[in-house]
Amino acid sequence: MPLRAVKRENGWKDFYNDPPITEIGYATSQMIGRGMKLSGIGFDMVYCSPALRSIQSAHGILKSFAGSNTKICIEAGLFEYLGWYENANLNFLNTDQLVSEGYEIQPNYIPYMMAQTLKDKFHSETIEEYYKRVNTVVNYIVSLHGKTKCNLLFVVHAPTIDAIGRSLMKKSAANLSNYELSKMGIHYPYASVVGLEEIKANGEWQLMPNILPPISCLDFSNRVNLNYFTRP
Repeated sequence: MPLRAVKRENGWKDFYNDPPITEIGYATSQMIGRGMKLSGIGFDMVYCSPALRSIQSAHGILKSFAGSNTKICIEAGLFEYLGWYENANLNFLNTDQLVSEGYEIQPNYIPYMMAQTLKDKFHSETIEEYYKRVNTVVNYIVSLHGKTKCNLLFVVHAPTIDAIGRSLMKKSAANLSNYELSKMGIHYPYASVVGLEEIKANGEWQLMPNILPPISCLDFSNRVNLNYFTRP
């Protein structure tokens, strides 16, 4: 568990559906940041799920880029499948609260989808609708940078990694059961890293395999199942 908890409006109750990252998870995010820096991988913008653990992961990555002006853009539309939270009280930290806690949040970013919109309109979404929701948000974000050469970092959940990949590679929404979606962590373990590169000539996106060396310890590895990621 973390050594320190951020202040929440409803105290510990808000952590039930929006838990913090563990100390091991935070250390792993810092390792990923160092790996990026040592590999010469930089990024111009960071887009992040509103989940506290995702924001803390992005914060850990940015620790390796001291002096950078890069901020975290909170995009509620990148949150994971709402079908798992149908009757939950999701109370995300807002921008002011996150800034006061020391997180590098971009206060001027206007998200495609606000947190309240996510909760009001998608609380009973199907898995197909979830993939389509992510597709819409990702295409919006990419369109913001259509005329500029830049690197974008998405800090999201395992199922959202899959949804982003299918969106950029122009594949249909996944036909998955709730059970299959719940097992997505098998294919995208904690701290997974996937790299995609846009080919400007035709606008297609291609996989950049092994963009970073995997992190391994005992029987754990954050290596992504690329065969699953690139499935038809």
